[in-house]
Amino acid sequence: ATVVVRGEPGVGKSTLLDALADELGDASVLRTQGFETEAPLAYAALHGLLRPLARHRGVLPEPQARALRVAFGEEDGPVVEPFLMGVATLSLLTAAAEERLVACLVEDAHWLDPASADALVFAARRLGADRVVLVFAVREGAAREFRPDGLAEMSLRGLEPTAAHALLRHVGDL
Repeated sequence: ATVVVRGEPGVGKSTLLDALADELGDASVLRTQGFETEAPLAYAALHGLLRPLARHRGVLPEPQARALRVAFGEEDGPVVEPFLMGVATLSLLTAAAEERLVACLVEDAHWLDPASADALVFAARRLGADRVVLVFAVREGAAREFRPDGLAEMSLRGLEPTAAHALLRHVGDL
């Protein structure tokens, strides 16, 4: 249910995620992106990803729902325990998956703020038979690394010149 897609800039990671989103039909497609400028902001990327699922918070145990509200600045409270945010993320995704498949597409995961990355990786490692797909796209050779242990990885490579020419000829025939 989870894969980290690695590749050089321009190799097609974003195109692959767009194609996946198009192929998923009536699935709930959630997207977020890591930004270098938001990397210091705890839970910035997670907020962007989970915001469309706010209506599902009512089914979460109150400590988890409160952790999300505090982390996302909707309520005052003490600093949120990272474990609780990981559990809340997992619970929210699995609650939404009871209605339909949930696909979480994360671009530029190497720029995720550490708190969001930790919560998403925590959830990814615990997805079992849940109808949740998590795909992280990572730029190979980026200044910041995203190398979570225990998650499947796939490397995208550029096309060989003959394959690139064949693809261009095929697209020209369409």
